[in-house]
Parts: sequence; structure tokens; C-alpha cells
Amino acid sequence: MGQRRQHRQEYSLDSGDLEQLSQKDIAAVIRAVDDLVGRGGRTMVGKILKGSASKDVLGLWYDKNPAYGHFRDLTLAKIGQRVD
Repeated sequence: MGQRRQHRQEYSLDSGDLEQLSQKDIAAVIRAVDDLVGRGGRTMVGKILKGSASKDVLGLWYDKNPAYGHFRDLTLAKIGQRVD
């Protein structure tokens, strides 16, 4: 049997000028991602960490995630750098 060829999606990560996160911030990112495995992507993680009140976040009860709003004072772009 031959092996299936996998097509990989190209992507790039941008952590900006951020060099290191605190253990508390790392735990928050991992906790937010944990609820989304197989159901959401990077944008949704950012919305959860921001504490977004969008319908897609609230409709899926992601506002109950312990990491919800952890980075509420940051922009989604800055949150994305921390997720990357």
C-alpha cells in the first residue's frame, strides 16, 4: 500500500517584539486553546483571551472558559503575538 501524500497549509507566526511570556500567561493561552481543539482556530483563541462578547464566543459558551478575558487590556493583534 502506498502512503498518502499530505498537503500542508503554509503559515507564518508573528510574535512581534515579544520574547517571553510569564507562566501565568502561558497557562491562560493553553487553557483557551484546550476548549477549541478541533472546533476553532487562532482567531477564536484571541477572542476568548480578549473577553469578546461576540455571538460566536457567547453562543458556544466560551465566556465560561477560565481564560476568558485574561488579556482584556490588549488588542487582538497583541494577543495574536502571544498566541504565536
